[in-house]
Amino acid sequence: MQSAHTITRAHRVEWEHMMPAENFGKQFKCWQKKLCVKRGKRYKGRRCCSKIDPLFKRAEAELYNLWPAEGLINQARSNLPYAKNTKPRSY
Repeated sequence: MQSAHTITRAHRVEWEHMMPAENFGKQFKCWQKKLCVKRGKRYKGRRCCSKIDPLFKRAEAELYNLWPAEGLINQARSNLPYAKNTKPRSY
């Protein structure tokens, strides 16, 4: 049985990063170190970089890296690559 949220997301188009934000975000200090504070608690990662780093914001919004995707597929993919590097098939 599917939940209403799953069904709703299956019919929604979302913008998916071809290269996951984690791949390019790891180079930013705001991704590595807890530079942001919310309610007295320090945090890092994508949420922090999106808030304080203009260069990260530009990289995250780069249109050549964004593609339309079905919401449910986007959720299932998470931050995994589109395909594994495997040996080519011999025919």
